[in-house]
Amino acid sequence: MGRGVANIIARQTPQLAPLNLKITRAAVRNLTPARQAEHPDIALTTDALSIVNDPNIQIIIEVLGGIDLPFALLQQALKNGKQVITANKDLIATHGRELTALAQQHHVALNYEAAVMGSIPILRTLNTNFAGDQITALAGIANGTSNFILSQMQAGSSYTEALQLAQQKGFAEADPTNDVEGLDASYKLLILSRLAFNLDPKLSSIQRLGITTLRRADFAAADFFGYTIKPLVQAIRQNQQLRLSVAPTLVPKNHALAGVANEFNAIQLASNNTNSLTLSGPGAGSLPTANAVVADLQAVALNLQAHLTPTNAATHLEAAENLDLPTQQAISLTSNGVVTGLDVATQLGIHGQIFASGDQLHLLTQAVDRHTVAQWQDALSHFVGIQLHHILPVYDPTVRGFVEKFQSDEKKMNITA
Repeated sequence: MGRGVANIIARQTPQLAPLNLKITRAAVRNLTPARQAEHPDIALTTDALSIVNDPNIQIIIEVLGGIDLPFALLQQALKNGKQVITANKDLIATHGRELTALAQQHHVALNYEAAVMGSIPILRTLNTNFAGDQITALAGIANGTSNFILSQMQAGSSYTEALQLAQQKGFAEADPTNDVEGLDASYKLLILSRLAFNLDPKLSSIQRLGITTLRRADFAAADFFGYTIKPLVQAIRQNQQLRLSVAPTLVPKNHALAGVANEFNAIQLASNNTNSLTLSGPGAGSLPTANAVVADLQAVALNLQAHLTPTNAATHLEAAENLDLPTQQAISLTSNGVVTGLDVATQLGIHGQIFASGDQLHLLTQAVDRHTVAQWQDALSHFVGIQLHHILPVYDPTVRGFVEKFQSDEKKMNITA
């Protein structure tokens, strides 16, 4: 990503040229004469702290990844009065509150548009477009790797085949665990929730399920029921309560998110004033993410030129309480050929639809709460003659949250027209 940022800056577009931006130093893990020769105008070093402490540098861009080292470096950068831009979602999700407080204390910027959803300017949209509004729900596809894999499975590939293709195309890491188990998307959902709702949920409050247990049969069943399967992040707000989930989810075929394919991301926001707003774009790749970094860089540079004190997002967060809403579920089972879908439905008290293909059973259930899902999982684990693969949530776009009043930390003022 660092190379992508350097390439974009070097183009000197009409929007960037007046800002006189110049990369003077860069920290790299491995420094060789050949690598330095590739960038004759940039002093490369393996000592990142020396860059953070360089008095001649105004803006620090962090694309290292990881948590501990970047956290220490950015703390020092902010204390040194430097503007900070990062693409590090893990860091912001984990230590965003501390870094934001430090940025406020030292009157500098902490921008992290590139940390969430690649090229989609969602954080800037949340910061600037809802000043007189309240967002009540959001749903989206926040991980390009998982979406690429599920798109390939929808077309007939196995999970293993789809993962291998994603790795060949550069959409998946050699170790894809964070992506396919939903941790990457969970970090993004925490950041989105802070900016969308001004609430501070915990990672443990997210109902998280990975995509590794999905099979071709799941897509056939979803199609029969009128759905497709997408790696969805969801947040529904009811006042100070949030229901958060990251999971492969059945999405109605006619919904906008159902058509978002491959490495693309998308997000749909529900609010009191705008009803529904959808943004989509590439969620993976060096240049799309670098483009978001450069957008932050432009904003920071314009503030510096105008001698403006930056305004940081999510500076006054309130604690979020957990919300449990009844949700339809899709149960995926393998039967021994004797147990039928009707047997399972009758035993568990399920009212819905059944799809059977060979030894594969799929049940689309009524809307139930978390406690009922946990009871079903326990009962199915002891059910002789069947194997439980997973229970997937079903997305209902008609379920919207609500906010009865503006939050207490917002100032009221009288306006005379």
